[in-house]
Amino acid sequence: MEDILSPTTNQMWLRKNPICTNPIIRIKNTGSTALTNLTITYGVTGATPSVYNWTGNLAFMQIAEVTLGNFASNTGGTEFYVTLSNPNGGADQYAFNNTMKSIYNLPPQIPSKLVIELKTNSVPSENSYTLKNSSGTTVFQRNGLTANTTYSDTLNLANDCYLFDLRDTGEDGLTWWANTGQGSGTIKFKNGYTGAVLTNFNSDFGGQVYQQFNADASLVGLTDYIFTSQNKLAVLPNPSEGNITVNVDLKQKQDFSIEITDMLGKKIFEKSIKQSIAVSEEFDLSKNNKGVYFVILKTNDEVITRKVLIQ
Repeated sequence: MEDILSPTTNQMWLRKNPICTNPIIRIKNTGSTALTNLTITYGVTGATPSVYNWTGNLAFMQIAEVTLGNFASNTGGTEFYVTLSNPNGGADQYAFNNTMKSIYNLPPQIPSKLVIELKTNSVPSENSYTLKNSSGTTVFQRNGLTANTTYSDTLNLANDCYLFDLRDTGEDGLTWWANTGQGSGTIKFKNGYTGAVLTNFNSDFGGQVYQQFNADASLVGLTDYIFTSQNKLAVLPNPSEGNITVNVDLKQKQDFSIEITDMLGKKIFEKSIKQSIAVSEEFDLSKNNKGVYFVILKTNDEVITRKVLIQ
């Protein structure tokens, strides 16, 4: 066993986590004979194990990335394990490196009625997304997009694990400070029952937004649908000609405020928000002097500041 890419809390593989289906591992052949088949047993500690029969052709010291199938969950379980056995149908000459474990976080729970809201930038041909269930079946997709357009798609999902996969072939996301010519876009999930924002994805994501989650109709009104373990504040576009979007994502539902001040600390805008986990607010600074402004998020236990340039 070389590594567990998902599920894990290892920051190296943050973009591939958390998950609820299709774990990804890396195997390495440390034997002198080419490895052509292998039994992989994996799962959550305390739950029913799953088995994957791998075939391929790995020479000495070569590494292969393997995507496994579904696995059984265990309520409250946060330890995942993988065990390799039967290399080339026989016994392993050195079995001490055949097992690996990882600690992982459970994926977000969302309402069964979900709104995916995508606002394109000026180069929409670079973007598309798919939503797949635990069987790998595409339940919804978006492509052939129009520039600077907001797409709001409401989906009624069965109870299952899902994978949302947004791609950018230009590898510069929907917003990137080094390519202001492409404009600015956003991607977010909303609660289909209330219209409230569930999460604002980072628009400066490079080539991919990868998010797994569980949809569960029985949880409507019983959970806060938390997507993040830390408070987040994002301002875009930056720099801006005046209009900015302020995205807030919190680790728990609470009251908070958003302030915008100039370089001298003079308050330009202030907005108080009650009992929310995520919002996306727009502000117009076009009538103010050009220069540097500060966007300040004040929560119950933290103050986060972001600098924005109005030009």
